[in-house]
Amino acid sequence: MISRSLKIYGNEKKGKGGKASETSASAATPENIDEIGKPAIHLISGSTGVGKSNVARNMVESYWEAHSKARTKPHPEILVFTGAGGDPVWSGSNKDIVKMFSPQSVGDFVDEVNRRYDRAMRAKKSNDNGTKAPEGDMSPLVHEGGDDADSKHKPSMVVIDDAGSSELLPQQMFRSPIAQAMQSHRHADMTFIVSSQRYHSHSPWLRANARTVTAFPPRGAEEQGFMVRDLPIDKEALRRGFQTAKANGVHNFVHIDTKERVATHNFTGHPI
Repeated sequence: MISRSLKIYGNEKKGKGGKASETSASAATPENIDEIGKPAIHLISGSTGVGKSNVARNMVESYWEAHSKARTKPHPEILVFTGAGGDPVWSGSNKDIVKMFSPQSVGDFVDEVNRRYDRAMRAKKSNDNGTKAPEGDMSPLVHEGGDDADSKHKPSMVVIDDAGSSELLPQQMFRSPIAQAMQSHRHADMTFIVSSQRYHSHSPWLRANARTVTAFPPRGAEEQGFMVRDLPIDKEALRRGFQTAKANGVHNFVHIDTKERVATHNFTGHPI
């Protein structure tokens, strides 16, 4: 049985006295993200070295904790693809919980994502029809044990860290080898976290379907202007949010809830 204690250790920015800075991305905890355990798409954007991987790692931890508290669900399965390969942020991942992939194993990653999607949809179809999975072919995406063993899907979280370095998510989404899984993520109980150095490098489909966007202040006026125009929140609030993040240091960011149309500084939960 997999332990529900998920520990993912990464580099932290140190402040005076060797303590981690409370304003660093690695110190931010997204426990107050509403409905973190539900299937959704979360985007992260920011330049190299600002802390995108730390934010993704902490979102994974919150996702795991949300499912750990929901005893009606089985433990989730977590897949992490690092476009840079060997990112130290993920080096301490619990291998019993997090399955890691690099650019050298991108084919295996695609196969694994699609396999989990196919199994989830088979389990859902079986549940909708009121039937059980064939004996000897029990999908691991079906909850094991209990009177309603076949009624529970096993959720999955898929992290694509540094999407710009791969062909996994092209601008034309239908060309992606994992397009079907992403487009039907809610039905398959799959959550995706996708990080990239520039917000505009995310495909139009991803931007339109993202539940949240975690944006480190862009370094160029053109990129910031694009984000202000594209994101569905008050333009002045977003500009103010970027100014606040810049004033507090390179590891600060704006977290945007596209459904509620609210932006907060880091994961504070307080609207800008």
